[in-house]
Amino acid sequence: IFFLFDPTINPDFRRFISDSEDPQLLSKVSDQQDIILAETEVRIKRLLGLNRHDKVDTPFAVVLGKCDSWINKEGIGEIKDPIVDGKLDLNAVESNSNVVRSILEEHCPYVVANAERISSDVRYFATSAFGHTPLKFADEKGAEFIAPDPSKIKPMFIEIPTMWALSKVMPEIVPSFR
Repeated sequence: IFFLFDPTINPDFRRFISDSEDPQLLSKVSDQQDIILAETEVRIKRLLGLNRHDKVDTPFAVVLGKCDSWINKEGIGEIKDPIVDGKLDLNAVESNSNVVRSILEEHCPYVVANAERISSDVRYFATSAFGHTPLKFADEKGAEFIAPDPSKIKPMFIEIPTMWALSKVMPEIVPSFR
């Protein structure tokens, strides 16, 4: 199970990163991520015939996206590259998960609570699709939009949640070590 959490639309997380220059923080999008996660729990448990206190043992990756907006904030623990010599370092995955979980627990505890009510095997991941905050642009008609700078695109950790999940369900596919 994968859940992508967008911190730039969540009011609680936005306060935490309010000093970021990310133009995505200027958007007025309604955040319903906690509702989606709660509904995910209800649907999974209904489909599997579980009661509300049961958990699945399916790996559950909570992906905290757009980490380029928050990863360098003071007080955040170190996020390590968990790929070492072409293998997944499960100790680094655990360490990173603890860092991301702590951030979410402090700023969006309901995300952690909802995720951990669904599965007994939850890990938290920091990712960035662009590897940098997008820029504001204007087209020839003056309409403003935001987009990545193609010369700066360098995704961060986007493959790690999938590699972790695969290492759990098909360990022969993803070489890993502790």
